[in-house]
Amino acid sequence: MTTPQPDVVLPCLANSQGRLQLYEAALDALAEAQTVERGYAEVLRIISKNIGAVAGAVWIADEQTRKLDIEHAWLNADAAIEPSVAARLWLACTPALNTARAIQDGGGAQWRVLSSHDNPFAAVTFGGSGVRAIVAVPVRARQTTIGALEFLLASPQEPDAESVECLERIGRQLGAFAADRSAYEIQHAMLQERLRQTSAQLREGHMRYQALVEEIPVLTYTFIRESADRLVYISPQVTDWLGYKPEECTSEPDWWDKVVHPEDAARVAEILRGLAQENTHVHLEHRLVSLNGDILWVHNHASLVRDWHGEASYVQGAMTDVTELKQADENIRAALAKEHELNELKNRFISMVSHEFRTPLSIILSSAELIERYGERLPTDKRKRYIQQIRTCTTNMADVLQDILLLGRYDSGKTDFTPHPMGLVQYCRDLVDQIQMVTGDRCKLVFSHRGDCADACMDDKLLQHILTNLLSNAIKYSTQPDPSVEFTLDCDGSQAIFQIIDHGIGIPPSDQGRIFDPFHRAGNTASVMGTGLGLTIVQRAIQTHGGSSSFVSELGQGTTFTVVLPLR
Repeated sequence: MTTPQPDVVLPCLANSQGRLQLYEAALDALAEAQTVERGYAEVLRIISKNIGAVAGAVWIADEQTRKLDIEHAWLNADAAIEPSVAARLWLACTPALNTARAIQDGGGAQWRVLSSHDNPFAAVTFGGSGVRAIVAVPVRARQTTIGALEFLLASPQEPDAESVECLERIGRQLGAFAADRSAYEIQHAMLQERLRQTSAQLREGHMRYQALVEEIPVLTYTFIRESADRLVYISPQVTDWLGYKPEECTSEPDWWDKVVHPEDAARVAEILRGLAQENTHVHLEHRLVSLNGDILWVHNHASLVRDWHGEASYVQGAMTDVTELKQADENIRAALAKEHELNELKNRFISMVSHEFRTPLSIILSSAELIERYGERLPTDKRKRYIQQIRTCTTNMADVLQDILLLGRYDSGKTDFTPHPMGLVQYCRDLVDQIQMVTGDRCKLVFSHRGDCADACMDDKLLQHILTNLLSNAIKYSTQPDPSVEFTLDCDGSQAIFQIIDHGIGIPPSDQGRIFDPFHRAGNTASVMGTGLGLTIVQRAIQTHGGSSSFVSELGQGTTFTVVLPLR
């Protein structure tokens, strides 16, 4: 990088075109940045390289202590020092620290000529690059100064007001970006804390159930170890538990085999009969079947008792009813799964909103600011492009909100279902024409029909949600040259069968089980715009209409969706 001449300050900002280009480059970097740290680093690098700075740094105040610290540092490639070392030296530089602190205390942009007396480290640490001055501008978010951008310059000449104003605007955009990303991270942390609290509450409920189970009376039994194990005693609680009298249990040779659940019988017998060979006591859980067919889960603790000679004599056991505990465990697992699903849904929603709203809002804000600030000085084609960007972003955001509201109405059961007689074939033809008009030559739609559809009675609004989303998806994900989508309607007297066949990218097998989940998008659709709501709305509309759906898909070969709706 060439060091600027001593009589030229911030050469790329010498005219309005240069200032506009730098501002647009910084906004583009923020639109692509995924984290606050990345946004800081990219904006610092772009400004430093474009204004010919010897070095640059981002100072950010700690939210608690308000103490300033260097977040990122940038050095001219000709400098003979590592950026991390430069950052530490910069921290030790009193003039630089005072400049950033002056901004934090409420001041505007700062500029100062550095003499060899108050900047002795510059010539040594930056490879003799001749640091002569420092310029700093605030980084603001919601009317609050959160830090500063600082740059070491080779020229002592003070920058003009328009150059400093351009840097200040970039600082405001950087602060707004940092505030937006920080708000998302705080919301994510709040959701994680809620999940932790819910898990703790569920664990506490599990402990209460455990305490309840321990108070239930115990059912005890005794088996004599003979050539064949024989039940010789069982406590009276068996009547309350299973509906049998104790004498019935001990008099019937195969009673035990009858009450142990068939799916558990072989395992329980093997464990109990193996006590003498392997263990002296065992713990196991299994099911018992009562006289009236009820299923009980029991925790069975069996111990082997030996006689004076050390020979196995009998097995003494005690069972506790853990049916409620098992049910509680299943409820806990279901609740945890539901909470996990809810948390995942919220994360996907926040991620979608962050992507679908933050980027368009940034584009709208920056486009409007450019039009307002530069007005008639902008070329006509650029001004039209900025206006079109505002319109497109606004329309897209409105469509996303409409889909979210529509999904909310479906889930709350507030969607109107008003079927009425309709010409189904003509309806499909008109819909195909409308979509073809919008997509143009992007993809060819081929419609065909069979059977008598004259007496169709359907809700045309719900049908539009179904077919428009499926046809739009088929077109959107058809990427082969000269793509086409086949749309067929087959009426068989009692139902209408719609099929949409594309030859596009297909759905990965790992995503096929979740394509109807709200805000879920397949792993191979990252390059295609979408919110993950279309197929969810399709499914809700089909269910409201009393129909069914299915699909088959092969990765890279295409997808076929089949929708079956009652004709009347």
